[in-house]
Amino acid sequence: MRTRTRALEWLAGAPFVEARVLGLGLRAHASSFFQANRFLLEPLARKVVDLVPAGGSRILDLYAGVGLFALPLAARDGCETVAVEESRFAAEDARVSARRAGLARLEVRAQDVARALAELPPLAGERIVLDPPRTGAGRGVVEALAARGPASLVYVSCDPPTLGRDLALFAARGYRPDAVHLFDQFPKTFHIETVVRLRRA
Repeated sequence: MRTRTRALEWLAGAPFVEARVLGLGLRAHASSFFQANRFLLEPLARKVVDLVPAGGSRILDLYAGVGLFALPLAARDGCETVAVEESRFAAEDARVSARRAGLARLEVRAQDVARALAELPPLAGERIVLDPPRTGAGRGVVEALAARGPASLVYVSCDPPTLGRDLALFAARGYRPDAVHLFDQFPKTFHIETVVRLRRA
């Protein structure tokens, strides 16, 4: 059975939007995912950055999109930062924004998260941010992350049921929440963005 796909046909203007978040310019292609509530961009990014402990070794930003968290984290710490994003459009947006900001130690990988985790050896003191799609990270990714023994994980979720499932998987492997923050992305709807920091219990 063949599935018809819709091609994006650009008629006029540049296919990008630009935003400034925590003093950094971010580019987002029309085919890239980007947070729709522009009023909560800075508070969301600031909270994630604040929850990631400073110091330590590499930062991994998984399901990184256009670099909403990876860029400010790389700018703050100046350490090796790896952003992993499957969408080639979003990954290229993150690369362009990182070049503009002079973030030479930010590497952007356009690949599947599970494959990237298999290729990147864990480092002591590693810190991880993940912002998966509505389907969540899932058992395979959770197990791979817990096995790395990171110093902390910050999980950003737009779907409470899949977040709950993944938090239970993390808890079974010794990682428990020590901070939870909610962002009301679209008031008077069920769309809540949740930011959870996990540490070894």
